[in-house]
Amino acid sequence: MPPEDPAQPSPPANYSALISKSLKGFKDFAHFTNVQVSGLRWVDAITGWSWLVCVRYDEQQRQRFYAFFIDNNSIVNARYDVSTDRCAAQHYVPLDVATGTIASPSTLQQPIY
Repeated sequence: MPPEDPAQPSPPANYSALISKSLKGFKDFAHFTNVQVSGLRWVDAITGWSWLVCVRYDEQQRQRFYAFFIDNNSIVNARYDVSTDRCAAQHYVPLDVATGTIASPSTLQQPIY
């Protein structure tokens, strides 16, 4: 039986800015190219229910996926994606890391259980 889904709060309006700020702090950020962001998904994670956003980028000619978990307008966990995050299966739009803006509004995606 899937875990109980608590009332889903409004998605964070500034999630692309949160992601951009976090990425700029990565040690090898200067080597990231083609940075893209997925839509938000409401998931039950190790930190509890939160919004999951996947980031896809190229680093030294290798494609990478990173998962960010957001709650109360702050990042509560971040890691390289694992299979249950399903980052490779998401739709992505370009992320301008310098300004923290996305190319077009993303849509909410269906939760994964």
